[in-house]
Amino acid sequence: MTPSLKTLLLISLSTTLCLASKAQLEFGRMTTKNFTGTGFYLEPNVGYTFGGSDIIKVDAYGNQITDANGNPIDQKVSGPSTGLSVGYIFPGFPVNLGLRYERVFSNPDPGVNLFTFRATYFLSFGHRDD
Repeated sequence: MTPSLKTLLLISLSTTLCLASKAQLEFGRMTTKNFTGTGFYLEPNVGYTFGGSDIIKVDAYGNQITDANGNPIDQKVSGPSTGLSVGYIFPGFPVNLGLRYERVFSNPDPGVNLFTFRATYFLSFGHRDD
């Protein structure tokens, strides 16, 4: 039996604790444990995250970094991103409950690590059964 794999294009908008807002364009490949499209799944993904934050940049001594006008500079939350999701898709009802780890590589600012719980409605535009 050949596994049933789904290639996904994920576009998401989210806000994290009112400190950062981000939009993502990601590509992932979801594989369910029993290869039926339901049940437990594993989903690695890669993409790019666009975003901003209200987190003030500080130097090695904890002092705020400011621009030429003396205004504090915010940290970036944009850059290449990668992640891994694990979860469960309910049979007969396309609801997905899962946990996700994501890393945004925002150079020169420190990278952002996100751990999220997600409850989503799964939209399927067809899949390939080989």
